[in-house]
Amino acid sequence: MHLLVYDVMKQSPAANLSALWVKIKIYYVSHSVPSRYNKMKMTMFGTGKESGPKLRGKAAQVKCMCKVLQHIWNKLMDKESEVHKQISVLLQCMTKMEEILHDHKTDHVLPVQIAEKFKKYCFAMLQIQQKLAFHFAEKGKKMFTLTQKGHFMAHIASLAHLLNPIRTWCYKGEDMMKIFRGVTESCVRGLSAPAVAVKAASHYRLGLHLEFEQLQYD
Repeated sequence: MHLLVYDVMKQSPAANLSALWVKIKIYYVSHSVPSRYNKMKMTMFGTGKESGPKLRGKAAQVKCMCKVLQHIWNKLMDKESEVHKQISVLLQCMTKMEEILHDHKTDHVLPVQIAEKFKKYCFAMLQIQQKLAFHFAEKGKKMFTLTQKGHFMAHIASLAHLLNPIRTWCYKGEDMMKIFRGVTESCVRGLSAPAVAVKAASHYRLGLHLEFEQLQYD
């Protein structure tokens, strides 16, 4: 999206984003995309000058943008540009991975041949992403940067024949934070910060004890 708005499309960034948003909404309607953005702002994906552009939004909204961007990118890209072709293949690999996960969302493991396809798409995507990251780094831009999540993804894809990636949850830590936040909020009134921490920890310990006790009897 950053490349489309700032480099590929020919008007001002704001005008380009408005035109891009029209194309996105048309795709949303014609393809019945389940999780959609309600609007697009320039601040949603930044300028890319510091840590690189990052699209803001809910996880489902971002995930459902993959096919949208692939469709729009293939229409607007420079067909003679090697970099643009690589981005097109990158988006295609991402889309294929999403399709596999969607088609096998009820399976506990991916069939061996399907798992191998998933792995190939994943590894191809990561290799292209690395090439793109080097290309833009040479131009002083932080784009398509690989993080440790890419390393985790390679391992997840390699083990897809043993566990379907969609059967796991990547944000257990966030679930834990949500639970502990509720416990802590119930312990705040009338106490200092250190006392709140002690009380919240003791309440959480008691809650775990009751939970485990219930599981034992069940």
